[in-house]
Amino acid sequence: MKILINTLAHVGGGGITYLQNMIPRFSDDHNEYVILVPESRDMLSEPTSSNVQFKYVNSFFDPLPARLLYEQIILPIRLRQWDIDVLFSPADLTPLVTNRPTLLAVRNPNPYFSASEFGLERPFTRRVKFFIQRQLTKLSAKKAEHVFFVSDFSREISNKYLSLPDSKTSTLYHGMDASLFINPAEPTDPELKDTLDAEAPYVLTVSTVAEHKNYEVLLRAYGRLPPETRDAYPLIIAGRTPSESYLQTLKGILHEQGIEDDVIFLGGVDYDNVPYLYSNAAIYVLPSKLETFGHTLVEAMTSGVPVVAADSTCMPEITDGAAALFEPDDDERLASIIEELLNNEDERKSLRKRGRRRAKDFSWDKTFEQTKRLLERIGPN
Repeated sequence: MKILINTLAHVGGGGITYLQNMIPRFSDDHNEYVILVPESRDMLSEPTSSNVQFKYVNSFFDPLPARLLYEQIILPIRLRQWDIDVLFSPADLTPLVTNRPTLLAVRNPNPYFSASEFGLERPFTRRVKFFIQRQLTKLSAKKAEHVFFVSDFSREISNKYLSLPDSKTSTLYHGMDASLFINPAEPTDPELKDTLDAEAPYVLTVSTVAEHKNYEVLLRAYGRLPPETRDAYPLIIAGRTPSESYLQTLKGILHEQGIEDDVIFLGGVDYDNVPYLYSNAAIYVLPSKLETFGHTLVEAMTSGVPVVAADSTCMPEITDGAAALFEPDDDERLASIIEELLNNEDERKSLRKRGRRRAKDFSWDKTFEQTKRLLERIGPN
């Protein structure tokens, strides 16, 4: 069976991590794979195996309107020219005019959330973008033979709009390369290593510093801790800050709480250095109101770091009893949980054990086998 995988929409982040882990596994398979890759992107390595071939698409099609044009008009022609049996579209959209059976992944449920439900505001341009995306994804989902989601929560919230029968949908969790986190390598950045070693042990959070990540509540909770606790366990925030105005809001809270000297913003950290962050952490906190999967929860559990997470969206599902949960707007309760964990080794040990056990449910081998079964199920007999 000859399968085409369209990666044109994957430009970074979790999508690239997914492909970097899945493509080498396809190379050990008996099927033939054609990987559609933008020529401007060099984050994927082409396997040397004979059953995987990269096809490069001109950078003219990088902008979204041009990419949509390619996917809807040119790609159906390529599917016929290259004798493709099955199309795998792992990023929400797929060609609407093709007779090739299609497996679609819906990875971004954000267009299906009500922003007001989470106390968030969406600018007009984003509301328009999400409206268009909902329409195109709904048409793509109707066209596809099968659609999968990255969590049960994502599946439920998205399908309220997509209205697909249960038999046409499934959940496939992302995997995790446990070896990177169980025995983490030292950071290649000596300054980062010195900072982490000097501040250890610390309270850690790893995520983009954006409004839906709910850092206001974490900072106010941290400010409630006794000064001696903050002295012993500084708060380290690792993640890029795309919004300068939001960063200034958080710095205002630091000043208001008098905790400027206890909180460190590391900014973006190269993924190769991320495992070392967890190795020195006393606990991990994810205060986010809105997550579609929560990779960092699995990273922390794999690393044996006790996890505290907001009782919101997919986080109870992903941690499945292996995290201390709090209502996302309750900074007082979050402070109480943090202080209790930092002063209770037995409870930290219990969360470590439960976390490591839960983390074993997430592996790339499992994700690959589930994906392959779906591709072969919808393909020609």
